[in-house]
Amino acid sequence: MTSPCLVRAERARPLALACLLLAACTPAAPRETVAVAPTAGASATPAFAARAEAHLAEGRTVGEWLVVGLAHAPSDQNLAAPQLLVVLRDASGAEIGRQTVDIAADPLPAGAAWPFEEPFRPSRAPRAVEVRLVGNPGPAAASSLVRASVLRSFLDAEGATILLGRLADSGGGAAIESVRLLGRDESGRATAVVSAIPAVAFLAPRESAPFLARAPRLANGATWQAFVIARPAEQPAALLQVETVSAHEDDQGNPFVSLFVRNDSPQPVWAQVTAVASLGEAWMAAAALELPTPLAPGARLPLALRLPRTSVERDGAPAPADLAWQIFTASRPASASAVSLPLEVVGYEAVGSTLLLRIRVEGIAAGLVDRPSVIVALRGSDGELLGAGLTAGDTSLADGASLVLTVAIPIARGLDLRQTEFDVLAVGVPGG
Repeated sequence: MTSPCLVRAERARPLALACLLLAACTPAAPRETVAVAPTAGASATPAFAARAEAHLAEGRTVGEWLVVGLAHAPSDQNLAAPQLLVVLRDASGAEIGRQTVDIAADPLPAGAAWPFEEPFRPSRAPRAVEVRLVGNPGPAAASSLVRASVLRSFLDAEGATILLGRLADSGGGAAIESVRLLGRDESGRATAVVSAIPAVAFLAPRESAPFLARAPRLANGATWQAFVIARPAEQPAALLQVETVSAHEDDQGNPFVSLFVRNDSPQPVWAQVTAVASLGEAWMAAAALELPTPLAPGARLPLALRLPRTSVERDGAPAPADLAWQIFTASRPASASAVSLPLEVVGYEAVGSTLLLRIRVEGIAAGLVDRPSVIVALRGSDGELLGAGLTAGDTSLADGASLVLTVAIPIARGLDLRQTEFDVLAVGVPGG
């Protein structure tokens, strides 16, 4: 076989990247819910207790039921140690299930709303549900003025429905703690809850940033509401810098963007990059990537993010030529840097507008390595970054073991691969 391009393999620098998997909750078909009178609390006389909106839905497996709803904190007080007290009843009103659920946002800010979806497996089919929000009220702290809204949905390359939303600060800046989406059917009944991934950890004053979530497969037609937990905070110095952003389109009309992200901090960091395709002021679609291994101090990582052309089309028209990209980053400190792994390019194949490289990665004598990962940068003859690909294994590598990973690299329209070359990197996280 004659190679269409020069492949340059190097020992990996300590950095890597993997597709961000958006968290999602599997929906269920709604079932009639009957209101019941409040039941005595599971705890003795809670300082605060308020009825929450709740609905029943059949669960993911036989015998499972979901309780889906929305709880509201008091408007003038924070709620410390917040919990949901959930009680299921059968048709006769007898209790058949009870559960206490901790709420991750502690304290729950005054006036905040918390969507919830909790599974049950009662001894018989429930016909009614009761949920109360309980906790210890305290003085309301300074509030953040962050609003969350769902802008639109689009299909990703796998056919999944992705929800794109916006977080907007109208105050003095905030730390984003949680973004959750509540889906309702045509009747207004709550049917599903999804955790969203914000593109940033902090919002500067008057700044906006996107969030992404994968809609449950069976929640077609749902109307989505977004709820954010944010607390006033000053934005820390940026640890990541984005360089050399260039927009491309492949032969099938799918837009993608290539760029470098660099760690400017003196410590390794976990990093996430989100690219938003926009037309004027309108955000059309977005894609996100998360590094599966820490990015070392001073390291510079090439990457590319691609969207299906249908995600940026309007009324079936082709993607506009003036489509623009906005890049957002988020990071958090890591305890250690990644380690380099030996690699070998063992095969390649162009499939449509994607080049597939097969890379063998080997373990090292230093010990077990988790998250073995490969990054490939596609460069032109002048060194320009034309695209990139990445993948991560879901296993660990011991000394003497090997793993073959396949990396997908988008190919720009009209690109002659004979005039390109590759940088190939392999890394992993020291195990145990």
